[in-house]
Amino acid sequence: MGTWLQDVKFGLRVLAKNPGFAIVAVLTLALGIGANTAIFSVVDAVLLKPLPYAQPNHLVKVWGTFTGIGLPDDRNWISAPEFQDLQTQNKCFSHISAINAGGFNLLINGTPQRILGAYVSPDFFPMLGVQPRVGRYFLPEEAKPGHEREILLSYGLWKRGFGGEESVVGKQLVMNDQSYTVVGVMPSSFNFPDFAEAWVPLAFEPSDLSPNNRGNHGMEVLARVKPELTLAQAREDMKAVTKAVEDQNPGYPYARFNFEFTLTPLLQEMVSDIQKALWILTAAVGLVLLIACANVANLLLARASSRDREIAIRMAIGASKRRVVGQLLTESVLLAIVGGAGGLLLAYWGLQALINLSSTIFPRVAEASINSTVLVFTVLISAVTGIIFGLAPAIQCARGTHYESLKEGGRGTTPGAVHQRLRHAFVILELAMSLMLLQGAGLLFKSFVRLQEVDGGFRPDHVLTMRISLPQTKYSKPEQVRAFFTSLLERVSALPGVDKAGAIDALPLSGSGSSGTTTIDTTEVPPDQRTPEADRRVVTPGFFE
Repeated sequence: MGTWLQDVKFGLRVLAKNPGFAIVAVLTLALGIGANTAIFSVVDAVLLKPLPYAQPNHLVKVWGTFTGIGLPDDRNWISAPEFQDLQTQNKCFSHISAINAGGFNLLINGTPQRILGAYVSPDFFPMLGVQPRVGRYFLPEEAKPGHEREILLSYGLWKRGFGGEESVVGKQLVMNDQSYTVVGVMPSSFNFPDFAEAWVPLAFEPSDLSPNNRGNHGMEVLARVKPELTLAQAREDMKAVTKAVEDQNPGYPYARFNFEFTLTPLLQEMVSDIQKALWILTAAVGLVLLIACANVANLLLARASSRDREIAIRMAIGASKRRVVGQLLTESVLLAIVGGAGGLLLAYWGLQALINLSSTIFPRVAEASINSTVLVFTVLISAVTGIIFGLAPAIQCARGTHYESLKEGGRGTTPGAVHQRLRHAFVILELAMSLMLLQGAGLLFKSFVRLQEVDGGFRPDHVLTMRISLPQTKYSKPEQVRAFFTSLLERVSALPGVDKAGAIDALPLSGSGSSGTTTIDTTEVPPDQRTPEADRRVVTPGFFE
């Protein structure tokens, strides 16, 4: 320990005597370590950290899979009758819940506000194992038609709209022209689904559960596998449920479409779309760090010739090559640790920018922070970095000591051939890794340019959009909805500066919409291909113009 402390003190003095070299090396390392720390913070939050729920490994998403339907993605959401089948016939779930996204017109302090929320069955919150911050969650009897007049508020909506007053629990709110009772407020850490600011009970009308509604696949279904069962056992149980549903519903083409209930772990479901992108980004910043290491190693080799006399003196008075290598490695690790400290500061700033830029792309990225795991990662990567860029120069410096430098008037010697070859190798390594990064960046930019040039099939310039949700209580009949939009479009079309006006139930490229079985009435298509699944949108006259 005493020897190591001496090496640290001596290393600090050496670096202090060469502030120019130290600053350049520290800044180079800070950029590499900072980039890696920031990206690791995101990877840790999105991919590595367990979901913030009780026993998250037992949470799964249930899909209805139709491998014979002819779509690129054969997975589909669940209909109300299928959800009822899953509830009554499964033997592997301790909890199962259905979720439907919804938009609400909520009256807050006399001002209507449009908020996004979710309809959830009562098992939703017990399934996730979360408790409200204030109040309670829904009771089973509150998910019956005519009784679903309760609402749970998100922490953000509670603070923004009601000043964080706990007395809001029990109050009546007007939402969608109906009265709802606030039963609770969820904690600030809870944001599932991530867009939801309020939750209300999901109640099924008799028409929702009728056989005619079996093809209306519009609900997301989550479940918790019993603790004593494995995912493989739960999947076997789903095969049995699938067989029972097929046998009980011979009129629905389950067998023809190769239907099956399938399970996916919830964490995998949430990150599958961006997992590859994050690992590619991690590899890219890893290359940046390796380039930084090669750069600093070259600086150390260049500086080594000026320290040839110093090292020769130390070895002449008895220092072993191992002792000299240890001293030089200590200096390298000190550089890396100081660079790591600077990298942490850069990582903090970079992480905030990443969160702001990717909060709508990466799930859970808002949870990323410089926590204890990230600090341990930074310390380890700093130490390993110091060894990586310091080892080769240290060994070469110890091996290549020229005792001619001890003679009177000695000013050091010209680096040897091995020394020069090592420096050239580092330069070649830097160039190779830089070219790899430049190639990747060039390909990404080229892909971006090509995406910008893709013809979307419509002209978005000079097109303005707005979203409208009509309350069911006032517009319960189709003719009322039709009359509203007919009148609206006539009045909008008459506004100065408006050329055309139209409406659609889901904007192009918005990610929302619906699909359904489409019957083709022709003998030119084989009978088994006359009912394909097709995306569909409802539009008004004038929309395409």
